[in-house]
Amino acid sequence: MAPFLLSDFREAHHHKSQQLFISNTALICQKLIDYELDIGLVEGKTLHPELDSRPFSEDEMCIVTSPKHPLAQQQQVTLSDLENSDWILREPGSGTREFSYAPSHQGSKSGMKLRAQHH
Repeated sequence: MAPFLLSDFREAHHHKSQQLFISNTALICQKLIDYELDIGLVEGKTLHPELDSRPFSEDEMCIVTSPKHPLAQQQQVTLSDLENSDWILREPGSGTREFSYAPSHQGSKSGMKLRAQHH
């Protein structure tokens, strides 16, 4: 999304010297606090008292698997099915990873109980 927003901004304002820095939520927030960035677009929550954050868009996450994976053979996949599967997740500090551990929008109080493994 950021490249499209930056392109639209450049076109509208005839200002071409911006730079785009892509990283995880935690690092973007730290760079904002350290005055290394002017603005940040993140997927994760930003609860730091020195930052003001406002939602501006919604996103959806999709699960991608091989057609041969057992979950791909099911007509419906439950939260329990997902909790009992192995995952490859983004690094700590990523909004995407944070969402994986967040309480479900379906009413679950615990969120997905994913097992993170570091190799």
